Amino acid sequence: MAYRKRYSAWPVWNAKVGGQLGQLVDRLGADVAHHVAAHFLKTSDAAVLRKCHSLNELLANAESYHTQWVTGQRINGTTARQMERTEANLSAAEQAAQMVLAKRQAGDRNEYL
Repeated sequence: MAYRKRYSAWPVWNAKVGGQLGQLVDRLGADVAHHVAAHFLKTSDAAVLRKCHSLNELLANAESYHTQWVTGQRINGTTARQMERTEANLSAAEQAAQMVLAKRQAGDRNEYL
């Protein structure tokens, strides 16, 4: 139903799709697989959208989508880049602070103050 709600069309149903859904249930468990699949359909990542939320993508990253469902997050390319930049900025700030402390401990004057 989540697929039909998103795309206003029923998904293709054939032997391959049935097998893929069976694999998803095997990997995540029958109690949560449908929740993860519904969460996946809310993903607005460009790569996922281009493929109309392909089951191949869901299966390739099932555990990742499970984590996103459990934590209530949706990670897409933009979100990942923002997190990466934040981490880089924190790392640079920590390095700068360590350099200032090292100079202070060595008795050097802090040129920034």
